[in-house]
Amino acid sequence: DGTDENNPQSLNFSTGFNGANTSPKTVSAYWLFTYRNDPADTYSAYEQIGPYGTLDIGDGFTMKGPGSGGITDPQNYVFIGRPNNGTDASSIDKTINAGNDFMMGNPFPSALDANKFITDNPHLTGTLSFWEHWGGGNHFLADYEAGYALYTLSGGTPAVSHPAQNTSGVGTKTPTRFIAVGQGFFVRAATTGTTNFNNTQRAFAKEASSGSFFFNADTPQTENLLNAEDDIVQQQDLREKFRIGFDSPSAYHRQLLLTIDENTTFGYDRAYDGIVENHPQEDMTWMLEDEKAIILGVPAIENDRQFPLRIKLPMDGEISIGIDALENVNTENTTVFLFDALQDTRTDITTDEKFTIALEAGTYLERFYIVFEQTAAAEEETEDTTEEQDTQDIEVVEVEILDEVEESDNLSVYFNNQSNSIVINKRVDYDVKSIQLFTILGQLIKEWTPDSETSRIELPVQDVSTGAYILKMQKPQTTYTQKLIIH
Repeated sequence: DGTDENNPQSLNFSTGFNGANTSPKTVSAYWLFTYRNDPADTYSAYEQIGPYGTLDIGDGFTMKGPGSGGITDPQNYVFIGRPNNGTDASSIDKTINAGNDFMMGNPFPSALDANKFITDNPHLTGTLSFWEHWGGGNHFLADYEAGYALYTLSGGTPAVSHPAQNTSGVGTKTPTRFIAVGQGFFVRAATTGTTNFNNTQRAFAKEASSGSFFFNADTPQTENLLNAEDDIVQQQDLREKFRIGFDSPSAYHRQLLLTIDENTTFGYDRAYDGIVENHPQEDMTWMLEDEKAIILGVPAIENDRQFPLRIKLPMDGEISIGIDALENVNTENTTVFLFDALQDTRTDITTDEKFTIALEAGTYLERFYIVFEQTAAAEEETEDTTEEQDTQDIEVVEVEILDEVEESDNLSVYFNNQSNSIVINKRVDYDVKSIQLFTILGQLIKEWTPDSETSRIELPVQDVSTGAYILKMQKPQTTYTQKLIIH
């Protein structure tokens, strides 16, 4: 019991279903469970461990609170023991069979980099599930007011929630890249393999600044503490993210995420797309190759592409679909629509307007879609200083030298749409250390280390969508940038 964190006390355990707000606090022994390498979504596979059971390092467990406050009120606990270390010689390994779930927990006395953990374990689906119990108060499973928040390499989404219980209208917690000390989560195996925790997955990330799950908004963060964090923690995610909100007839709220990432495709991508099998009866999901998804990673926005939605309703009632949030999206040239194929209507939901309709109970497929309309900004068009070469259909852009104008004739850059590549012609002794391609909003799309001994550099960009980009070329002492149109 860490109510007084400077004087922790041993917890009491009760044999009944309820804990008690005693001193020290009393926790129900009945609800201490784990789930280790058992068939996915099998409620009977939960393993009751009680207060004297055995957990291996990295195993997760469930418990219920002592009733010392409301459902969402924090109760502090103190874990005492030797901190775990995951060196090459003593990494923390767990075998998991294909199709099975495993409840794990961050075993380290530091934050866990979820991206590194997912990348290091390619046998997993790459979707991490975090339970949040945000409302209610009885022990009947059917009455739980809770759900799973999800995280993939595309980002995180909160659990489905009910605005009557939560004034924000969505789950209170959205998983981030950095998993807090002691935080538990579910993983699922796509193929049989050994799940590994190791020290390369660790990061120094303060909870209040990284937004990890045990985030405490009242924790003061001094500038020195924030500056002490690892550089990777302070990196910004500049990818475009579209958070689509759905309100059901019973006022449940679901958030779907679509992230633009060049490492993905329009099909299923392990670790980027968050697929769900067990979800509420009243819900909306993406449809992805006949699978239900909460999170999608796609390579680009295309005006003629439709992203299908699946809506399931156990009762008649009114639904609404709108935007929860847009991240790194230029709304001046990007519009999000809800397309109703039955009525052949498009509703602009980019602003505060929502699409609202009354529906009968049932499952709706191939009717509702999210579509985009993206146009070049007028400012980009007027600033474009390109020269058209009709015979080769090549867009030519001369490099703007920022620091050494006298060298402006030493290299030229153009996009060749026959080979779908950026071509750079330069003097052999014109040394270019690195080349980076950014979106207009500053998101890094591509990075190359060119051969400096050649006078012609070709950079393939077959998977880059049409639009305006910034090309940055790094010389030993100077950086040159130039706008480039890919068409």
